[in-house]
Amino acid sequence: MGHSLGSVVAYDSLNALLNEDEANEHRLGVAQRTRLFLTFGSPLDKTAYIFSQHERPFAATRGLMAMAVQPLICSYRRFRRIPWINVHSRRDPVCDALRLYDDPAAEECAEHCVRNVVDPEARVPLAAHVEYWDNACIYDQLWSGLVASAPGGSAETTGLRSRPDEQPARHETPRSAADPAGERP
Repeated sequence: MGHSLGSVVAYDSLNALLNEDEANEHRLGVAQRTRLFLTFGSPLDKTAYIFSQHERPFAATRGLMAMAVQPLICSYRRFRRIPWINVHSRRDPVCDALRLYDDPAAEECAEHCVRNVVDPEARVPLAAHVEYWDNACIYDQLWSGLVASAPGGSAETTGLRSRPDEQPARHETPRSAADPAGERP
């Protein structure tokens, strides 16, 4: 799970772990043990675009080199069984939907592509980048993603949405005796 630059760090870290695990004959089972990769407010698409435009004559070579160290973009069959959910807001200037991390021509893409979800409550221009933390969307996605990827689990059993076009479920935070108004510090 990663927000903003933390999503870039999380992406690089997961790729490094997958590479290390593959070099060690999958002893740790990183791909099998990683149940969900959740990014929100992520600039990953923007960084990928910038690097793809830099020194255009070498873009194809750079793409092949990137695949060598980024397992998440090189093989759906081996590495993209990990569900990847990306939450974003159209009012967040830092992020966007992630479109450059999938190959629409790949047969497995429809089932294992990045699932982009719009946070309908991250609405204030510029501030939307930090509004995710106060909204239900990322928590709903985290919960439903973990339950759906658990053995015998499914997102439908949680009562939460499992498709990005559905409205997010609203959950009330229980009020405690110490905080009867239900306000956050």
